[in-house]
Amino acid sequence: MGINILDYIQNNFRNDNLDEIMVYITRLGDAGIIWIVIALIIGMLNRKNLKITIMILLGLSMGLIVGNLVIKNLFMIDRPFIGNPHITLLIDAPLDYSFPSGHALSSFISAFIIFYNNKKWGILAIILALLISFSRMYLYVHYPIDIIASIILAIPISLFTIYIVNKIYNKEKLWH
Repeated sequence: MGINILDYIQNNFRNDNLDEIMVYITRLGDAGIIWIVIALIIGMLNRKNLKITIMILLGLSMGLIVGNLVIKNLFMIDRPFIGNPHITLLIDAPLDYSFPSGHALSSFISAFIIFYNNKKWGILAIILALLISFSRMYLYVHYPIDIIASIILAIPISLFTIYIVNKIYNKEKLWH
């Protein structure tokens, strides 16, 4: 089923203009860079928002450990392009496993944390997370289940991060 969806995207949406856009969008998610930059900007704009910066950076760190270091190596699922020699990749072939998507996981962890703290900016972050996630399927480097699992996994990681940082901040307030 996952390959059918990827092939459907390839056959019905691929064109030169969208190819360039999807490569650009996927690169925004490389190594979580866009989310790290956004987290730092949030913290620099207002010192009161430093808690949000810490939440995003901690969430990204937990996502890296849980998703990329543990789950990917437990399941060891090859990427979809490996089983389809007819696909020409528009980006360098990722060297790690497919499941879950690190791009989607980092994007949704960050977007959920932003949404928790600011609904308006959070909606924009979720839209960006969706675009980055779709780009991974468009580029044939992730199955739909990789994206779905990443979104589901982002929920407890985000909630745990929010809980921990709020606990630390509330204790800190009691000491001052």
